[in-house]
Amino acid sequence: MLFVSILTSDRARDPELWATIWQGDPPPSVNLIGAYNLAGDKRVFIWEGETVADTQFMDRFNEVGVWTPIPPSTVPKAGARRSPKTSTASASASCAGRPPPPRAWSPPS
Repeated sequence: MLFVSILTSDRARDPELWATIWQGDPPPSVNLIGAYNLAGDKRVFIWEGETVADTQFMDRFNEVGVWTPIPPSTVPKAGARRSPKTSTASASASCAGRPPPPRAWSPPS
């Protein structure tokens, strides 16, 4: 099962983070697909796991920060397309005669 988790931790605690990562062997079914540093104190981990032991292993990140897993049911599968809630025709009909909404941001010209 595919998981996406966000770790929020103080960068000053990075040595503890690395110790948490390297101590102990992960269960064989844990597959770390990617780990990405974001601006500030957040990191995103994309990983696969099949057992409770897998999630317990990954929960060790709570020792150095706040580990926030995103439920697997909300992670789209690769190549999956979300179906629209309303059809294009009904959306167009409900918006007929209305001006377009203002744009929050537009690139510089």
